Amino acid sequence: MDIKTLKGFKDYLPKDSLIRIHIVRQIFSILNSYNFELIDTPVLEYSELLLKKGGDETEKQIYRFKDNGGRDVSMRFDLTVPFARFIATNISGLKFPFRRSQFGKVFRGENSQKGRYREFMQFDFDIVGEDSFRGDAEILSVVYYGLEEIFLNFIEGINKKFIIHYSHLGILNSFFEQLGIKEKSIFILRNIDKIDRIGIEKVKEELLLEIEEEAVDLILSLVNLQGTFKDKIKTLKSILGDNNESIKRVEDVFKHLSLLKIQDSFNLNLKIARGLDYYTGIVFESEVFGSNMGSVCSGGRYDNLVSSFSNSIQKVSGIGGSFGVDRIKDIIDLEKFSYIKIFVTKARSKVLIVNLDSALQNYYYELATRFRNHDYSKIKNISCEVYFKNKNGKNIKEQIEYALSKEIRFLVFVGQEEYKENKMKVRDLTKKEELLLSFEESINLIKCNEKLLCTPF
Repeated sequence: MDIKTLKGFKDYLPKDSLIRIHIVRQIFSILNSYNFELIDTPVLEYSELLLKKGGDETEKQIYRFKDNGGRDVSMRFDLTVPFARFIATNISGLKFPFRRSQFGKVFRGENSQKGRYREFMQFDFDIVGEDSFRGDAEILSVVYYGLEEIFLNFIEGINKKFIIHYSHLGILNSFFEQLGIKEKSIFILRNIDKIDRIGIEKVKEELLLEIEEEAVDLILSLVNLQGTFKDKIKTLKSILGDNNESIKRVEDVFKHLSLLKIQDSFNLNLKIARGLDYYTGIVFESEVFGSNMGSVCSGGRYDNLVSSFSNSIQKVSGIGGSFGVDRIKDIIDLEKFSYIKIFVTKARSKVLIVNLDSALQNYYYELATRFRNHDYSKIKNISCEVYFKNKNGKNIKEQIEYALSKEIRFLVFVGQEEYKENKMKVRDLTKKEELLLSFEESINLIKCNEKLLCTPF
């Protein structure tokens, strides 16, 4: 039997998994500060539901099969459509506006490459039941602060490493209506969304299959609008009029971001159209400079998605985004961002209690529990393990080698003499020094020498 993983699927070794969960924790900390509530939905949904709003590309990529009961089911390709089903199913028990956060795996049978897999993790966030520029701006601010938490807070003074591109589909649809081709809007938007991937010339070829060349040139000229935010707004108003509601929404969002003093990290970019059919308003994608892996956080407004599942449900406005955890992980693996990986993997305050004395086995495990459960400012649950001792015993050299292989920083030695004095010898493997300390002194040593400790949700 040829043992290998499926194409587009990955195993994650301990170090890689640590980076992954660190990304999730960083995002969770930001969402928690905004009071988003954590939910979960099934991996499997009825195919009819997922295909209803996915678009043509989704139908090609979806993992679809008949279950043992003969039901037509599919694995979720994102977390947004299942969330809309969740809202429709549980609408009577929810208080709106509802702020949702959710992380989990999604599945797409597309061509796999670095930063793009067939199984990958997303961390989504949404505000449902609120249609205002404040809601739009708040979602965009979450994107900013989430990326800042992941990429900037490791070393002070690092220059900005990302940009968030955003647009409004209402602006593009108003222009299509002006050109008399509104009925072609979904076709046009899907192709505009491909510009950064396949190039403008190939997109033009695709558009010319259904649209006159004069209109195609006007569309491509509009989406390539250049200049400052004010310049772009001035041009758009000259084309669509001063009272265009979508332009007004974009202006109001920008004002909100300016109040937060984060507007410089945002770029009004009309090439952002998103490939899924359910978006209706503000849409966005974010780019990490130097990564060449595409967007790491994308999303937009979907005002008709929930009501599309049931005639009895009135319009429920929603806007949300999704962090691509695995793509962010791949970017961190790049040499330019390797300091993050080193920082996270090296900064764990791990403790190994060296197994010295068979008579002290119970005490070693009691001590490990004290390390794990000790709680004080900003540090809780210091990871700790006792080295297992089999009937033949293990020498100290082997235990040290084990600690080094797992990048455990602190070794704790307790023999009969230390036990009687209620002390322990603590060896810092990074500084190659050893001190005789009490338990509280050991905790303080760890606290003073570690800048980051992984804390649970």
